[in-house]
Amino acid sequence: MSANSLQELDEMAVKLDATVRALPDESGRDDLLQDIAKFRAELLARLPSETLKTRGDKP
Repeated sequence: MSANSLQELDEMAVKLDATVRALPDESGRDDLLQDIAKFRAELLARLPSETLKTRGDKP
């Protein structure tokens, strides 16, 4: 899988995380957040370091 595909998946996971955080604080929400965090950690571990710049980083 290419770095661009992994980065797109991470961006989708960020959006999913935001959506889950907007849900009522009921059972299952924390489990979803933990699953998303694990998924993102796995994605980030596979991304080359040069693609990990945050939006605030300058070239």
